[in-house]
Amino acid sequence: MRVNLTIILIVFTCMLGYGNDNSDSLIIEGKTLFRNNCKACHNIDKKLVGPALSKVYERRDSAWIYDFIIGSQSMIANGDSTSIALYNQFNQVIMPDQKLEIEEIDIILAYIKSVDNNTSTVNKNPISRPEIAPISYSNSFRFSNYVFWIPFTIFVILGICVLYFMTHYYELVEDFLSKNK
Repeated sequence: MRVNLTIILIVFTCMLGYGNDNSDSLIIEGKTLFRNNCKACHNIDKKLVGPALSKVYERRDSAWIYDFIIGSQSMIANGDSTSIALYNQFNQVIMPDQKLEIEEIDIILAYIKSVDNNTSTVNKNPISRPEIAPISYSNSFRFSNYVFWIPFTIFVILGICVLYFMTHYYELVEDFLSKNK
């Protein structure tokens, strides 16, 4: 019986390592951030109020993208030629400065890359930009993880306790029966 309990503990311990796919949760979070902050004026594959964002990470330097998202109006005021060209190209509609953290912008760009990878759009830009390594994303706990892992952990601990007490009870019954024979 103790061997069975040990095997069950090993299986549950191995199962705890699987099941948390961060890339899917980041893509979902990126989609939500894109929908809440960008979708009103931008689409990924076609122009709306602002330019299409497909392959924006290839057309522009990543530092420029971050600066433009956080402070496009100040870039225009400082005379950035690319910012001014975009401003004029899209009927001088001002892109509001976004109050996003760098990590959130990384997640949005990862979402745009995932959409680009899932569609078969052809790169019409003959200029390839060097890829700059993204800032590492800290894998912090999210609420969705708590919703699953807390009850699951409680269930596993209770299951282990029940199995332990059942084993102990089984041994007591065997001892009692062997003494009464």
